[in-house]
Amino acid sequence: MNKFLFYMLHYSGINKFFKFFLNKKIYVLNYHSVSSNLNSADLQGEFYKHLSIKNDLFEDHLRMMIKNGHTFIQPRDLLGDEIIKLKKPTILYFDDGFKDNLVNALPILQKFNIKASVFVSPNIINEISTLWTIKHRVFLKSQNRNPKEIEKIISDLKTLPKLERENFVFEEYLGAKFHWPLKSQNIFLNWQDLKILVDEGWEIGSHSMSHSDLSELDREEIEKELFESKEEIEKKLDASVTSFSYPHGRISELANKMFLGMGYKIIVSVGQGLNTLPSVKKLPIYLKTVPVKVFDSANMLELKLYSRHFLRS
Repeated sequence: MNKFLFYMLHYSGINKFFKFFLNKKIYVLNYHSVSSNLNSADLQGEFYKHLSIKNDLFEDHLRMMIKNGHTFIQPRDLLGDEIIKLKKPTILYFDDGFKDNLVNALPILQKFNIKASVFVSPNIINEISTLWTIKHRVFLKSQNRNPKEIEKIISDLKTLPKLERENFVFEEYLGAKFHWPLKSQNIFLNWQDLKILVDEGWEIGSHSMSHSDLSELDREEIEKELFESKEEIEKKLDASVTSFSYPHGRISELANKMFLGMGYKIIVSVGQGLNTLPSVKKLPIYLKTVPVKVFDSANMLELKLYSRHFLRS
């Protein structure tokens, strides 16, 4: 049924009709990693393939949006008055701060004179911690598990409460005498990389201090995640941080009450959908996103942007 609907909307031209009614919507697209066969091995791409879109497919996405009249902006641009004059204002942002945002995504974006945003967690940049899914894939590969088995184990672990999962993997690592070789992985951006992106006009936002699920934390822990991440990013990059992306896309009502007091004005990853001009008039601005699947063709993304949201509204 979905396949039939896809072909009907795309090849009948209905999708192109819908898009004309969405010129004043604000589009926010969430990516993580952009991979290339030329450097995937160097960047340990096998451990986060589920988050990586191929570079040529990413470029197809950009070409499609340009063809359909999107105007590319950054979160901080929503604080000005120019937004009302723009056609299909569109924010592209990357979560987590993968190294390939610089190595692979930046050259493609430069080709089209598009500036993106990246949301980072200082503990990951400082190699104090990493994403648990990546760490566990490295561990499972060291135990000679096959790729299909690895993904099944990761999927099962995601269903466990955080504390139960952490205790389980800790015991496994202890029993196998596994030590995470942080400095050898070359997966995430460092501060020098981020300075390059700042110089290229990218906006850098906070993704919490340690990539924690804020919905599981108390007020004091949330305050620490918000304050320390903002403070360190601003200090290291000499750039103002006014935007925040929820780790895991999980919202915390406590955090929502604290953002303005912490200096955050724009919050992304607060649900799926498009945004309206009235919704960005009051601070803090909460932005719904269009989550992009790594295998989405340009035609499929086009349907997500127009038909899906026109029909929902």
